[in-house]
Amino acid sequence: LRRVLVAFAAFDSNVGYCQSLNFIAATLLLCMNEEEAFWCLASIVTSFMPPGYYAKDLSGSVADQQALQQIIEKSLPKVHAHLNMLGAQLPVIITDWYLCMFTTSFPTSLALRVLDVVFSEGSQILHRLTIALISLH
Repeated sequence: LRRVLVAFAAFDSNVGYCQSLNFIAATLLLCMNEEEAFWCLASIVTSFMPPGYYAKDLSGSVADQQALQQIIEKSLPKVHAHLNMLGAQLPVIITDWYLCMFTTSFPTSLALRVLDVVFSEGSQILHRLTIALISLH
C-alpha cells in the first residue's frame, strides 16, 4: 500500500497524497498487484473524477458536493427540508463517501462493485448512489 501511494504522490504532484486515496488503493490491492492498483488509482484520479477532486484544496470535491446539494433541493425537497431542520450539512455527511468512493462505508464486495461502475460509467455513480441511499432513509 505504501509503495502504491508513494508512487502516486510522485506521479501526480498536484495531488500528492490525499488521505482518502489510501482506502481506494487498499481496496484495489485486494484484487490486483501493486502496479495494476497504481494505474487504476491514477486513472480514477486523473480520468474518472472531476479535475481538482483530490487536489490540496479539494476544489473538485467541493463543487461536486454543491452540485449534489442542488440536486437534493430539487429532487428530494422533503429530505432537504428535514436536513435543514436538523441543522445537518450535506458535505459533512457525504465527504467521506465521495472521497473514499464508499470503500469505508460499504462491505468490500459492494465497494468493489462501486469501483467497477466508476470505471464503466464515471463518477456520476456517486451522485446516483448517494441519492438512492438518502432516499431510503
